[in-house]
Amino acid sequence: MPDWILGTPDALLRTVVVGVVAYLALIGTLRLSGKRTLAKPGGAALKIERPPRALRSVF
Repeated sequence: MPDWILGTPDALLRTVVVGVVAYLALIGTLRLSGKRTLAKPGGAALKIERPPRALRSVF
């Protein structure tokens, strides 16, 4: 494959190593914080509210 797609083997290896280290750091941070997920407390990440009464007939 051309170098412009995957780069040199050294660059590819460096990318994989940095990705694995970043993943392990994320897992370690979650373990130390005691959280099981990255989800925000309170349920859904985005709360959907009903529009005001004046707009209910439009939407």
